[in-house]
Amino acid sequence: MAVFEPTVADATLEFEDPLPGDMPVGSPIEFKGAGKSFTASPFNLTFDIIDAEKDLKGWTGVDAKGTKGPAKQQKAKAKGAK
Repeated sequence: MAVFEPTVADATLEFEDPLPGDMPVGSPIEFKGAGKSFTASPFNLTFDIIDAEKDLKGWTGVDAKGTKGPAKQQKAKAKGAK
């Protein structure tokens, strides 16, 4: 993900479960996460995202099966849980 320069990946978001699909380059998203690690060269910040549904806004990635984003994925898990 690019934070400072739109064409240079300088941040990594880590989730408990991977997000479905892809987002077009340059798509804006907002996130809230805890800093996990940092590398100076190449510059990269890694963040842990605890709750993708709550802490990630703007994700609209669609996978090959047509499912969208973490909200739909989380709801599907909740329906199947007993």
